[in-house]
Amino acid sequence: MDDQEKRLKEEILGDAREKAERVVARAKTDAATALKRAKTLNERRRTKALEQTRAEAEHHAENILSGIWNEQRKMWLVRREEVIQKFLKGLLDELAACPANSPERVASLSTLASEALAAMPSDELLVAVASADRSTVTPEWLAERLPSGRNAHFIVQADPAIGGGMRVASADGRFAYDNTFAGRLARLEEGFRRILADCDREGHVD
Repeated sequence: MDDQEKRLKEEILGDAREKAERVVARAKTDAATALKRAKTLNERRRTKALEQTRAEAEHHAENILSGIWNEQRKMWLVRREEVIQKFLKGLLDELAACPANSPERVASLSTLASEALAAMPSDELLVAVASADRSTVTPEWLAERLPSGRNAHFIVQADPAIGGGMRVASADGRFAYDNTFAGRLARLEEGFRRILADCDREGHVD
């Protein structure tokens, strides 16, 4: 092989070697870039998975806390209702136990009668009272408690189911006013609940 052929062969080999080195370098660069992208993608996926897991855990915790709060609220409402009923029953028993014809009972009857009669537009009235109050609540006694300028005819009956107070109804059945102790307290009961509900809202912290 002469020198010229030798030089040509060396140039070809050198060129091939340079090309091979460039290919290898590029391959290494591409591999490094691909690895970096893979790491970035994996990191994003891992971060996303962690965020999703954290969100699910927080949501689960919120559900647990909400369930606890709802259960506490339910227990409070049940207890509140028990207290209201106990208070009203005690008050009703105390009112019903007030002796017949005592000043306190007569004064209560007078107030309840005036209120009930003022609410009734009819002049033919049926009045039901406790057996203990039948001697006190007479047509004449009721007439004295009518609003000024009104006249009415009364039929008074004893009702053993009434513990105190009175129930007034028009003779034609169109109007009725329950001003018995039990009926009056039943109306007050809703007022108690509204007051307590307002206290709940004022005291509640979100």
